Amino acid sequence: MTVGAKRKARIFTPPGYDKTKTYPVLYLLHGIGGDENEWVRHGVPDVILDNLIADKKAVPMIVVLPNGRASTIVTAKDPIPKQSPAFALFEKDLLTDLIPFV
Repeated sequence: MTVGAKRKARIFTPPGYDKTKTYPVLYLLHGIGGDENEWVRHGVPDVILDNLIADKKAVPMIVVLPNGRASTIVTAKDPIPKQSPAFALFEKDLLTDLIPFV
């Protein structure tokens, strides 16, 4: 594990999800002050995507909402200079831990 601990991410599956099928995956990242819950707190990504899929404007996909701050001790409340290393580490966390997990 890149961070040395399990980390949280929200994962949405499309309507009619079938675990035997393969789906494209969208990794939807929050803004600098958020976490894995930011899109859910201030939007409705599941409803938007369900509607886009129903209207044939998007294909069924898995959507992953990760926390882009790869740390167990730094939060959005910390000053940006303290958070910077956690944002830099996110690339490795995403590529070596989260993507293979999903």
